[in-house]
Amino acid sequence: MFPPPPPPADVRTVDQLDVWWTLAIAGRESEYPCLDAIIERESRWVPQALGDAGASIGLAQRHMPTHGGPPRPWMVPDQTRWFMDYADRRYGDLCAAWRAWQRQGWW
Repeated sequence: MFPPPPPPADVRTVDQLDVWWTLAIAGRESEYPCLDAIIERESRWVPQALGDAGASIGLAQRHMPTHGGPPRPWMVPDQTRWFMDYADRRYGDLCAAWRAWQRQGWW
């Protein structure tokens, strides 16, 4: 649906709004709560977050030795598109990725 509905009330930061709009443009705004839950646990919504001694990067903690670095690593829409693509390929969608995270503590 375009234009998409307004973002939910819990979308408060520019980064959260960028993520929500990237999902909405893809028609997947209903998956926002699942993506939000993973990001909150992986990076606390810090786009520049580094984990695994610097091997993982960004909102979703993309493991660079395995998946390569993003073309524009600090661009939230780029991170979100990668996040969606990876979740789709590995789990089917973002909510299935969240269910996997809940079972195993990682995605």
